[in-house]
Amino acid sequence: MTNINEKNKELKKEEEDDSKMLNKVEDDSEIITDPQVNNNNVEDQAKNNNNSKNEKKTHLKNEKIKILSKVNLAQGENTENTEKRHSYVKKKTFYDFDSTRHAPQYAKNLATSVKDVTETYTDSLTDIWHNLPGELFRVRQKDYFQQKENGKEDNVDGKGPSGSCIYETLEIVKHRSNDSPDLLTEKMLFENFDLNFNDKLYVHNKIKLPQYLIINVSVPIFNGVSLSFTGISNNTKGPCCNVTCICELSELTRKRFLDGKTTEADRLLSNFLYDPKNTTADAPINRRLKCINRLSNKQEFTYGLNTLIHKYNGVPFLIRDSTSFVTDSSPKRRWAIVNVNVNCFGRIAKKGLWSVRGHAKSSVMDICMVVEGDGNNNDELPENVIVAWRLSHFNVFDNKDLE
Repeated sequence: MTNINEKNKELKKEEEDDSKMLNKVEDDSEIITDPQVNNNNVEDQAKNNNNSKNEKKTHLKNEKIKILSKVNLAQGENTENTEKRHSYVKKKTFYDFDSTRHAPQYAKNLATSVKDVTETYTDSLTDIWHNLPGELFRVRQKDYFQQKENGKEDNVDGKGPSGSCIYETLEIVKHRSNDSPDLLTEKMLFENFDLNFNDKLYVHNKIKLPQYLIINVSVPIFNGVSLSFTGISNNTKGPCCNVTCICELSELTRKRFLDGKTTEADRLLSNFLYDPKNTTADAPINRRLKCINRLSNKQEFTYGLNTLIHKYNGVPFLIRDSTSFVTDSSPKRRWAIVNVNVNCFGRIAKKGLWSVRGHAKSSVMDICMVVEGDGNNNDELPENVIVAWRLSHFNVFDNKDLE
């Protein structure tokens, strides 16, 4: 806490210095004409003054941009994106949203090694998020099961880098619910968010995916698994942190549909939302949503936890019975909601999550969603990341009752 306070003081001092510098630049921007100039030189002097004034204005503008960029960077905002960005959260809302900050500048010079991530995403960058390229995650490729079987001796796993994300995240917000998870409904969606529909661009009979995909994840912030004389209980009711991600169809994905060049993963996601039984696999597609969680910065755990985390870090896991869906009932299919209720995870998974709750506020997590393709059916392969984020010090377990 002391380090964070010191950093905040340093940032505040830098902002004050920058403010003084701005004032000084503005004060110095006035051009004073020499009253002793001869009448014959008045025109030349005026031209020189105008040129000098323009140079001063340009200098002032550049200095302002530099200083504002510096301040916004420290605050987790990008100057260009901040000016153009549409706010997806309504001013008057049913939810009491906690503050999160979009920091796209960190995606431009992306840190990928554990050392670089740890040094870049310091403790002061709390509740920061930004998009990640899908290529950072390995997914199933063509002939997955065959490759995996034939490549055992050569350590070939049948996986390779994903293509670019199908969707791009526009907003991530979180809020607390006291008694049970807030599974997002159509009514809640439009009470709290402004989706800014663009029917001219996205509603087209060739485009088989919604303009907006809303992913809502409810994480229990109570110990839902406990031991008693009667056995192990798995409680699904209690306070939750609900994280809502507003995602929009990427320009590349939209273009693929319009050009008739959709990928297997594009079509698989469409079936996942609208035709889940359209598959040769035993399990319907809507029971094949996968998540990849990867701890990307350095953390110290107890020996037992350290072994488990090292073994399963970044390993995909299926989210089967914990998902529910709400789709736009109109023919336009402009939006779709995917709810993920972590309360419905298995007891071991929930207990493991609860065991690492103290590390949430110091962790940097790389997370993506994927629809699992049937390993024997190349019509569903290769897989592709739907959407991916990096969450920096994103404390979903910020429950005052636990402290």
